[in-house]
Amino acid sequence: MATSNPTSNKCVTCKKTVRKNQQAIDCDVCKNWTHRSCDTDISKEDYMKILKSETEFSFTCSICRVSVGNFSLNASLDTISSET
Repeated sequence: MATSNPTSNKCVTCKKTVRKNQQAIDCDVCKNWTHRSCDTDISKEDYMKILKSETEFSFTCSICRVSVGNFSLNASLDTISSET
């Protein structure tokens, strides 16, 4: 999972540009970006924990979730929360 944003990629949910200063996360499946606040179920607090954590974190966007199936966001967040 990368958290440093590209300069001109579109959010898969809202279709707006993901800017460098915005909180966004890339999909492990399609490598496209989603704003943290657009259908990620990741709170600002959890996003900051992810950035500071050395724990491996995976994210699947809403489009790929339909194709790939359920993902383990909650398990990943539980792991990060227990480490802080």
